[in-house]
Amino acid sequence: ALYSLWGPEAFIMGTFFSQAKWEETLDATVPPSLRATATYSPLVRDQQMFLERPGRVVYSYPNAFKQGGDAVQLSDAADASMLVAYDTEAGRVYAGFLLTAQEGFPHKYSRTVQEVSFTVPSNVKIQKDGLMMSASSLTSTSMLGSTSSKKRMTDPLELEHFGETGDAPPSQEQRFTYCLLYTVKEGILVYFSDDLESCEELVRGIAVRYRDESKLPGPHVRRLEEKHSRDFPEIRSIHYPIGRASPVVGRIFADQVLPAELQRDFKTSCLVEQQPHFTNCVVFCIRCMMALNLAVRGYDIQRVCSDTPAVGPVAGQVVGEMWEQLWRKVSP
Repeated sequence: ALYSLWGPEAFIMGTFFSQAKWEETLDATVPPSLRATATYSPLVRDQQMFLERPGRVVYSYPNAFKQGGDAVQLSDAADASMLVAYDTEAGRVYAGFLLTAQEGFPHKYSRTVQEVSFTVPSNVKIQKDGLMMSASSLTSTSMLGSTSSKKRMTDPLELEHFGETGDAPPSQEQRFTYCLLYTVKEGILVYFSDDLESCEELVRGIAVRYRDESKLPGPHVRRLEEKHSRDFPEIRSIHYPIGRASPVVGRIFADQVLPAELQRDFKTSCLVEQQPHFTNCVVFCIRCMMALNLAVRGYDIQRVCSDTPAVGPVAGQVVGEMWEQLWRKVSP
């Protein structure tokens, strides 16, 4: 079995192992984790959303999927592509599925706004608009953060009663050009941006953090916080266009792709008969393509690798053959 697709710098083909050693190596491989390798924080949700595994995703009209109070309306005029990063020393591949909205048809990300009120003792003086005022003279609404909701909440506990009276919770909508989906052990990270570079950086950053998490030996192991991922020459990346996504891509993801994906466990490798129950970042991209009636075959991989000097035709042939085998085995 071939363990490494690319060798150190010279792209020497990887080491061959016995079947027992190969299975031992796979079992010892730590799957990419949200907390260890992905740039996500639940406190910073203005550009990212996380779909937890196992979780429930529902369809929301029009062309959107929703989990909890957060909803994503995907563009009905979007191009699908893959962002692939690979570690030339470890032979690991990381892939994210990217949807690029056409001008005038952006992706829309709507998230619930959390309101927090603070209780201040009445004897405390507070400066407001240049005037010193006692806390007792301030209304409860003046202590609330601003939201996009037309209705101000006078009681922070009123958020719990939304839906009972037919009112929607306060939310904030943002519009983006790029929507990147990347799957990890805990679920699926949905990242939004208006520039391609930040999306590429996220995938490369996962590769860099995984090196640190795996404690790979050698002088190239450095913390990402100290340098940009571009400073890691062993991490290469490719943006590969696939084709135009369906106008109802949001419904397809809400009804087919995401519900099934969130019920699967993350695993680097498994037996063919177990494959419908497991997933990883590359298999997730393949399933997204199949659901959208798009395809990337082995000869496509060979061509793009041959046209990329950092990879070359020899590695392209190996990767293309392995991709073709994987494509034929993966079930939607």
